[in-house]
This record gives sequence, structure tokens and C-alpha cells, in this order.
Amino acid sequence: MNTRRDGYIDERRMYTADGINAAVGLSVKALDEGRQGGWLHPVSLGNRLWYSGEELIKWIQAAGRPAARRQSMEV
Repeated sequence: MNTRRDGYIDERRMYTADGINAAVGLSVKALDEGRQGGWLHPVSLGNRLWYSGEELIKWIQAAGRPAARRQSMEV
């Protein structure tokens, strides 16, 4: 398995949990928290969840804002 992380998410692509982990190192637990917090809305296809690059970027950007962190922690 390739463990190289290039730190890049393309907003026009869809990613599986494995793809996100390989790209930026986010764990399945982190993605679960993003879903529970209402930030991520994956599509189920072929026994996998596919995440929108655009949603991932917005979620990561919002994580740096105090109001967004508090809101996601309240869930």
C-alpha cells in the first residue's frame, strides 16, 4: 500500500476513506466525526462511502475557526 501523503484534495473529485487517508492522513474516526457534525455527506456506492472533495476542503477549512469547532463538538 502506498503511504505517501501529498496533502492535496481536489475539490472536483470524490474520495474513499482510504484515498483521504493516503492524501492527507485523515482517519476513519475523523471522517465519522465530520459526518456526525453535519459537515460531510458521503454517497454510498459499491460498499464504500465516497466523499466530495469540495465538502472535505470546506470541513478542513472550517476546523480552524473557533465557532465551527464548537458547533461540531456539540453534536
